[in-house]
Amino acid sequence: MKARRVLRAFVVALVRTLRNEPASADAIERWRVSASEQLTAVEALAAREGVAPEAMRLRIDRREMSMGLILAGLRYHLDEEFPHLRRRFGDESLGVMRANCLDDSFRLGKLADALPCAPALQTGLQTLAQHLLEVPEPEPR
Repeated sequence: MKARRVLRAFVVALVRTLRNEPASADAIERWRVSASEQLTAVEALAAREGVAPEAMRLRIDRREMSMGLILAGLRYHLDEEFPHLRRRFGDESLGVMRANCLDDSFRLGKLADALPCAPALQTGLQTLAQHLLEVPEPEPR
């Protein structure tokens, strides 16, 4: 059964390539790209607000962390780790992705709470934190 699925996927990909059709992104990939775009917007907003990511430090779970470290960790998850997990393990990786997103969302929430002097940045962080908690279900194949 598995060999048949692989062969079918190969034929479909070959036909789409020959027709020059772009691959359609599934809901999880669209969610990931949206989260990455929101993170880019938050980073740009922090630069405009004059918030230095490495200077902004807070204590989360008895560990000292900078804003730069929190955002860089999230960037790594969104751009490197999640795509790798999806390629390697498919939809079985959603549990790991959701756990990472829960942790990242918690950190973003704490970071937003520590920035009362920058309300626009605070709102952007809270919006991104909420988006991370809304990982969609895989689409049926």
